[in-house]
Amino acid sequence: MRKILVMVLLAGLAWPVIADDAKILPAGVLRITLAPSYGFAPGVYDTSGSYAGYSSGGGRATVFNAGAAIEYGVTDWISAAVQWAPGVNFTSSVDTNWAPLPNTGSSANVNGPFALFTGAEFQFVGEKAPVKSETIRFALAAGVKIPFGGTDFANQYNSNYPSGGAVTVANADKQALGVGGRLFADWVFSKAFFLNLYSEFIYYPGTVAFKDTSFQDYAMYAASGNTYNPKVGYGYDFTLEMEPHYAFDLSSDNTLEASLPFTLTHSPDLTYDGAVQTDTFSSLLVVRPTLDLFLMKSPIPFPVEFKLAYSLPLIGWNTVASNALIFVMRVYLMF
Repeated sequence: MRKILVMVLLAGLAWPVIADDAKILPAGVLRITLAPSYGFAPGVYDTSGSYAGYSSGGGRATVFNAGAAIEYGVTDWISAAVQWAPGVNFTSSVDTNWAPLPNTGSSANVNGPFALFTGAEFQFVGEKAPVKSETIRFALAAGVKIPFGGTDFANQYNSNYPSGGAVTVANADKQALGVGGRLFADWVFSKAFFLNLYSEFIYYPGTVAFKDTSFQDYAMYAASGNTYNPKVGYGYDFTLEMEPHYAFDLSSDNTLEASLPFTLTHSPDLTYDGAVQTDTFSSLLVVRPTLDLFLMKSPIPFPVEFKLAYSLPLIGWNTVASNALIFVMRVYLMF
């Protein structure tokens, strides 16, 4: 059961937000993004980085997720955004034999919403930024990660599970307010090629009650006579990404772009009432080949963009081998 919950607590790693480069939306442009995805986890990495596939009933998961975002160019070097990608796991399944609890015929899932990120991005170096440059773009973003509220594990444990109903075994995301920022840097080598570096740091200043973190942890809380309930601290999430981009002009109005981002994500050991819990950290390195078709003119009366990506794990530590097929559609509206 522990491996299952390590997987589902980190389910968001399978659907990383496709990081934008250091470009900023032009002033008055509204961009609307829809991002459905399919993810699965066939195996797990241990603390030394060794991989093992899940056996039957061992915790393999499949998830369908739908996300969205709205971004607006306030000026030519400042944009505001509300991003919910990954958005919500609207259907999912976890292959589990429910050890160490007796099986009641219940099915397991990781349904539920991820947190919402809202913030603003400032481009300080670029063609239309305060510092003019045609070869370097540099931008910083600051924002807040807002959870929607976690699963009612008391109801899952006391009602759904005994009756043989579907049980949500973990929250899709950390149910704690996060604050932090993002850094974007582009080195433009030519009209066709540039290299993007991206990083994100989210700090979680608060804690969450142990019984509210997962189905398994609520079961431990109940087994203790409702007495074992430490405050769980998540610390932070850190992301580092390098992404080369190559663009090919199909015509004067349409562009096909290919990119190959390598993304490292890391979360530190959890704390219980301030005490560090050894080997509860997680790290994962993925590669995500991506194709991007941008149509300035099409049968649709506004610019539209289609992106297809596959997230493939390369190596991880104390986490699962999260895979994801991601489709992104963006429309651009002028105001």
